[in-house]
Amino acid sequence: MNNNYIIRSNVEKKDTDVIVGSKLRELRQKLELSNKSVSRQINFSTSALSLIEKGKRKASFDTVLKLLKVYKSDPAQFMIDIVNESGIKG
Repeated sequence: MNNNYIIRSNVEKKDTDVIVGSKLRELRQKLELSNKSVSRQINFSTSALSLIEKGKRKASFDTVLKLLKVYKSDPAQFMIDIVNESGIKG
């Protein structure tokens, strides 16, 4: 197994977590919602949401979908934006 591939893969993964978190924070702030109010709506801790928005914690798919529902944002467009910004190529 090529260790360089594993290291590169982890770096890309981290970058994607940061991009996802940043995009989620951007959506929340556009709606002028507090971290606390959003956390209550999805039954999530404010600290966990903050860590996700900073890219320091991975967001599950279910959590992302719940957040996008609160933000009234299209999940398909969100994913397209993430892929485009991350430079991931299929």
